[in-house]
Amino acid sequence: MATYEETLKSLFSLKAIRHSTQDQEFKHILEQLGNPHLAYKVIHITGTSGKGTVSLKTAATLIKNGHKTGLVISPHILSFRERISVNFEQIPEAYVVEKYSFLIQLFEKNQYPYAFEHIVCLLGFLYLRDCQVEYAVIEVGCGGKRDASNVVDPVISVITSVGLDHMHLLGNTIDEIATEKSGVIKPGKPVVIGPNTPQILLRQIADEKGSEVLVVETNQEFKNYIEENSKITQRIFEIVKVSPEALEFGLGFSQPFRLQKIEAFGKTFILDVGHNPMALNRVLSDFIREFGNEIRVVLAMSKGKSPKEFLDIIGKYSRLIHVVSSDHIRIVHYSVLQEAACEIGLELGISGEVYDVLQAISQVKTDEPVLVIGTCFIIETWVEAFRLMGVEIGFSLI
Repeated sequence: MATYEETLKSLFSLKAIRHSTQDQEFKHILEQLGNPHLAYKVIHITGTSGKGTVSLKTAATLIKNGHKTGLVISPHILSFRERISVNFEQIPEAYVVEKYSFLIQLFEKNQYPYAFEHIVCLLGFLYLRDCQVEYAVIEVGCGGKRDASNVVDPVISVITSVGLDHMHLLGNTIDEIATEKSGVIKPGKPVVIGPNTPQILLRQIADEKGSEVLVVETNQEFKNYIEENSKITQRIFEIVKVSPEALEFGLGFSQPFRLQKIEAFGKTFILDVGHNPMALNRVLSDFIREFGNEIRVVLAMSKGKSPKEFLDIIGKYSRLIHVVSSDHIRIVHYSVLQEAACEIGLELGISGEVYDVLQAISQVKTDEPVLVIGTCFIIETWVEAFRLMGVEIGFSLI
């Protein structure tokens, strides 16, 4: 049998092609597995930004209320096993190895196509059923209508926000992307709609499906996006009943590497996994509101994003900008970001590999706060760089 490391290498070599979950092949696979996705109560969460935070706060609330709760999220930050957990205990390596081999054989026996998203989604469905969870909080991978997870029958769905991201998959306008995400709304099942969405359009779609709509109004002011996501989470529990104590605990639950503060080298570092224009604008505006106009920003980016767009956004908030990269296959090399900055006339500070830039910033005499942002795929490199410089960063959901 393959090792866990060999299994992950094989898994991540699969193409990330998003087939429609309406395909009869995928439904047939689910039937052969005994429809594991129907074995528990599902809360299905999508959104351009905020879906990860809302998913974690929702799971924390349910767990505190005494419900055995499964959680399926994406992407991961430090370990693949973060993607699938029960009561925040991550899926065992041995289970991943065993079921990965089984699922690949099942698809190939049926001569059906499969992609990374299908296998990960099925791993989650199976593990949560095998653990006999009562609730499953399922975060959509991308979009909604055509996401592999969109075979579930949720007790409630959530659309946290809608912005321009993954446009090659979801559409070129806010309304097109919102329509794609609205696929999580199921006939007769309630839906929570966040404030940064085309609410009129989503209400209309929900009304056509006979779904109750719980809206977080657009005219509310929030201290930061975490407070906004807490309000979205709160509306979920107007339908799913929990104790006030459990809700208070869940709303106060912090997602790792979302505005995570690190005090080191006489400076305040904030690590955030925001990775699209909507998140970037929101985090930067929140950051300026808390710390003032003099901030330093360190940007890394995933492939498939627009360097000029990201740098243009950051340039509106800060004049102290660095770009970094790592050897992760999904990360854009910092030289590409340097070229983009040059093309739009944006001056950059010392840039390069994460450790070198961290070392340089640590020696700067000024004490402006440092925001590290742009992609979750580089967080592990930052954690290691801080460790090499004598600063340990903890990571735990419990």
